[in-house]
Amino acid sequence: EFDNTDLAQASYIYASDGTTLLATFYDQNRVIVELQDISPWMQKAIVAVEDKRFWEHNGVDGEGLVRAVYLAVTADATQGASTLTQQLVRNTLREAAEASGDQEALEAATEVSVERKIREWRYALAYEERLNSIYGNVCTSAPEVDCG
Repeated sequence: EFDNTDLAQASYIYASDGTTLLATFYDQNRVIVELQDISPWMQKAIVAVEDKRFWEHNGVDGEGLVRAVYLAVTADATQGASTLTQQLVRNTLREAAEASGDQEALEAATEVSVERKIREWRYALAYEERLNSIYGNVCTSAPEVDCG
């Protein structure tokens, strides 16, 4: 089962009056918001910048992968080939490993290797398949939903 873990957020220390903020502590300063609270324009902008073929692939972008490998071999340059789904998988695995204190799982989630990429692809494809089976009918049964 692939479940999102609670993401790290900032901690706030208040004075005894309950309103005066004394300090903020964080490794990652993030505020969790609901998807419906994010502007549709911002959602589209993130998809356009991070994974422009998001609506065309099923979690793994073969074209992006081939491009990244080609550039790495011919131009000695690196370019990301991870889709948004793969980024979600990688971040979720890393967060879960950090939360559990499992050093072996953390190393597996953060290593840079072909094996990790293959594992990431498998999870991404499984995650996309699961989402499609749960939410796949939304676009066809709810014409008011903008699906890309």
